[in-house]
Amino acid sequence: MLALRRICQSPVPGREFYFPDGRLAYVWKFSRWQWLTRFGASANVGERACLTAILLSYRRPENMTPLVRMLLRCEFVAKVVVINNNPDYSIARHVRLRDSRLELRNNDVNQGTVTRFEVAKQETADYFLGIDDDIFLTQTQIAELFTHLVRDPDRPHGVYGQVVQGDGSFVDAIHQVERELDVINRVYAFTPAHVVRFYDLINRLGISGPDGIRELTSGDDIVLSFAGRDAPVCHDVGDILDCPTEGLPGVAVWREPGFVEFRKRLFQRLQDLNKAR
Repeated sequence: MLALRRICQSPVPGREFYFPDGRLAYVWKFSRWQWLTRFGASANVGERACLTAILLSYRRPENMTPLVRMLLRCEFVAKVVVINNNPDYSIARHVRLRDSRLELRNNDVNQGTVTRFEVAKQETADYFLGIDDDIFLTQTQIAELFTHLVRDPDRPHGVYGQVVQGDGSFVDAIHQVERELDVINRVYAFTPAHVVRFYDLINRLGISGPDGIRELTSGDDIVLSFAGRDAPVCHDVGDILDCPTEGLPGVAVWREPGFVEFRKRLFQRLQDLNKAR
């Protein structure tokens, strides 16, 4: 229960948390998820340890320990990098796990979500996994997603995303389906080739400088979704457990003013670049 209280702590007093099935049902689901990630079987897909997982911490540092613990239960994970974008504290205050595969980093300033791709650009790995701090998957679900990436490395893979309609509007929160999407978000399985293409697209968009790159926090998932030879794919890995603050104003980035408008413009620009290839 202590872990659940920490997950539910919010910097925005008086806001309601997101419990679609009720608070008690969420307590049971979160407790079960914690048990599975701590005491359930480790995930092994027959691959050597060749996946580097990257987590970002900013507004939900209390989520890092359970997410790291889950990833360390995946035998194919060679490294887990936790990047802290909040200079007000050290990530070591929140993640006290000890494992040779775990690396904690603190940024002096908030460098936005694009910093995960900066890390990927510097790391030597066959495959990468990025997970947002508001979603809880099990080691079995990660293994399933990783298997899809190994089988089809030409495109990014995920479990959640969006399609874009003819009028430019987004259909959100598509999950528990097997299908191509226009944009994957929240969980990202990708390769070094996708990282190279990611930065090529940024250059072609004319985005440069720390401020320009940081602005991509509202759309780095869209750029990654255009970084494969084929459209990204969403996979059905079963029930997905959200953090109760997933949509909380003041915590969730997608609640910020101008977020949707920026994404519409960015998607259109990337579509135009693709047509010009």
